Amino acid sequence: MPDPAEHLLFGYLVKDFLTTAAEVERSRSQLISFAKREGFRLEVIFVEEASPAPAAFAAMLARSKLDQVNAVVVLSEDVLAARTPSGLTRRQQLEQETTARVLVVKSPP
Repeated sequence: MPDPAEHLLFGYLVKDFLTTAAEVERSRSQLISFAKREGFRLEVIFVEEASPAPAAFAAMLARSKLDQVNAVVVLSEDVLAARTPSGLTRRQQLEQETTARVLVVKSPP
């Protein structure tokens, strides 16, 4: 169980938005740098292999509830824009079901 005084952060990447292994690693580095710069403790980065079957999102959502994560960091709003079976976007579902807020490393162009 994390210390409640720490700012716990999860990262979330979707491989559909990244074309090469180098881009995935660069994206991981961006999330790690963001966490350090903003004073968060980055616990884990969830990486979605295939967005139509969001196993990593489901795991992140479940773990966010258990760990009471403070925030989830993404590279852009687009990675949480996909709709869930309930009709909500992934962002809406995350915000509705957890106490986590969404932080974006960079804004969409």
